[in-house]
Amino acid sequence: MTTFRPLGSTSRVLAELARLWDQAVVRSPGRVSQKKLAAASEVPYSTLNGWATGVAAPRDLDQLVRVGATLAGWAGEPAPLARDWDVRMRSDQSHRPVRDSMRPERRRALQEETSLGSTEELQPAARTHETHESASASHQALYLQAISLLSSDDVHVRAGALEILEKVGENSTSMRRSVISAICRYLRNDGRRRDVDDAHILAQRIIARHIAWPRRKYGQDRPSTFWEDMEIDLQGALLKDLDMSHAHVMSACFRNADLRGDTWLQDLLVEESLSFEGAHLNGDFYFSGSEVCGGASFAGVIFRGAALFGRSVFEYDSNFYDCRFFGRASFVSCDFRGAVSFHGSSFLWSAEFTQMRVAWDARFAEAEFKDTTFELAKFGDIVSFLGVSASEEDLNLHGVSVAAKHLLNIWPAGWGELLEGDGTATVVRVPEGREQEFKALQKERRMKYTFSKMSRRQATTELD
Repeated sequence: MTTFRPLGSTSRVLAELARLWDQAVVRSPGRVSQKKLAAASEVPYSTLNGWATGVAAPRDLDQLVRVGATLAGWAGEPAPLARDWDVRMRSDQSHRPVRDSMRPERRRALQEETSLGSTEELQPAARTHETHESASASHQALYLQAISLLSSDDVHVRAGALEILEKVGENSTSMRRSVISAICRYLRNDGRRRDVDDAHILAQRIIARHIAWPRRKYGQDRPSTFWEDMEIDLQGALLKDLDMSHAHVMSACFRNADLRGDTWLQDLLVEESLSFEGAHLNGDFYFSGSEVCGGASFAGVIFRGAALFGRSVFEYDSNFYDCRFFGRASFVSCDFRGAVSFHGSSFLWSAEFTQMRVAWDARFAEAEFKDTTFELAKFGDIVSFLGVSASEEDLNLHGVSVAAKHLLNIWPAGWGELLEGDGTATVVRVPEGREQEFKALQKERRMKYTFSKMSRRQATTELD
């Protein structure tokens, strides 16, 4: 057995071990198994198997501390303290699961599958005579039982389990990250069905509902439905008509995901990293007004529809290497505060980089352009259009400016830069047959600029 599912147990210890196991599977895929855990923690495999199935509960604190520390290390979390495990062990007892109401067809499906939903009503919060600890244990037990149902072939069973998971997160702030992680894992695995059903759409909507913070930019308080610091891992997932507009998350990964229909991520705020590497976007992609505070990677993405990034902010380096834009691509007024690379990308319909700003290196080498404009774009460091493919009519760089730091910029054939007196260079069209005349003008401008800098330095030295 390679899972940790103590079904039917209300043990707080086992619930926490199961949570750590689930996080470890997400953060260290392929590394987690009971045999490896037994070897790493020096706890017998038979003992671990008893815990994993709920047949037995931990009785040896030293063993428990070692297992918890190993799982926490794989999950990228601090190891729970021995005294925390001791408290859980002392309070372990049978607890009544927290329950909630749901749609009749889902209740019936759950009743046939398991004892979940068999009582008259699921309470949205712990009963008043329950202690805080018993309510927490009930949430954890209900969480474990619900995620075990997500592999069911019955769509109503899976939808009911998702509703229960959402209710657990609503009632227990400490379990919200585990709930979102479980739902993301369900979407990653559910993609193997090669179909999108009601449960799949419900899972997308639950995540979207709890990461949305509308009008965040205008100072509106966070809504009561918002769960903070969520990490969204939908790597390789099959998604349809995804709408996570106005979301605020810690990080998001859509690597190799298959996004069908239109995708809405407008006004998204990602505190750390964002990855769409290798994703297939089969409809229009709306990303305008978003902000990524860490690294952003769209390398190898195929955009079948429009790709609209206008007014977005990228705080660190961004990678659009080897992308394919089959529809309109818009980066109007985007603010790249690190470096950005579109190396080898193809813009096969049209592209707008009007008034785009790039603070550091901008790489467009080997890119292919159709009907593309960079009018009024501003570059703060090295720019390279080495080996681009574009006709004279398909590429417009009028009004582009670049900081006069280097003489290493490479512009498309027929374009060149002229130094201005303010320390920037303006990109202009080089008339055919007048290349030598243009080079002479460039040399003259450089000499004037160099002399001007030397004069300013001399004047500053004299004043000092």
